[in-house]
Amino acid sequence: MNYFEGNEFFLLLFVVLLIGFVVNFFEKRKDYYILALSLLFAGAIYGKSRAMIVYLLVFIVYQYFLVFLAQRIETKRLKPLVFLSILPLVINKVFALTSLHLLAFIGISYMSFKTIQIMLEISDGLIKEKISIKDYLQFLLFSLRLVQGRLIEAGDF
Repeated sequence: MNYFEGNEFFLLLFVVLLIGFVVNFFEKRKDYYILALSLLFAGAIYGKSRAMIVYLLVFIVYQYFLVFLAQRIETKRLKPLVFLSILPLVINKVFALTSLHLLAFIGISYMSFKTIQIMLEISDGLIKEKISIKDYLQFLLFSLRLVQGRLIEAGDF
C-alpha cells in the first residue's frame, strides 16, 4: 500500500477518520489514538520491507537514546549529540551512492531533523519536562507530517 494510491489506502483512511471523529466526539484519550494511527500507517508504509522496519526501529531507539541523554546533560555538551543524531542520515546518503542502501527508509531526513529540533529546544530551555517514548513516537511518526511535503514555506524566510 502506498500513500494516496489505491482503494486500500482510502478505505483505511476512511475507517481511521471515522474512528477519529468518534474518539474526538467523546473526547477520550486522543494522544493514544494519534499514536495508534501513526503506528498503523507506519506499519502499512514500512511493512513492505523487513529491512526498512528494522532500520526504522533501530533508528528510533538510537535517536530516542540521544534525546534521553540530551535531557540529562549540560546544554553546553549537546553538540556531540547533535552530530551523532545526524550521523545515520549521513550514512544513508553516503551508502545511497553504492549498491548498499544502508538505513534506507522513507522519512529518515525528516526524522533526523525533528530529533535535532528537540535537542535544540532542550538546549534553549523550551523543553523542560522529560519526553516519554510515547510522546517521542507520536511526534516523530505523526503520519500527516511525513506526507505533507516541504517542511518550510518560502514565506518563513
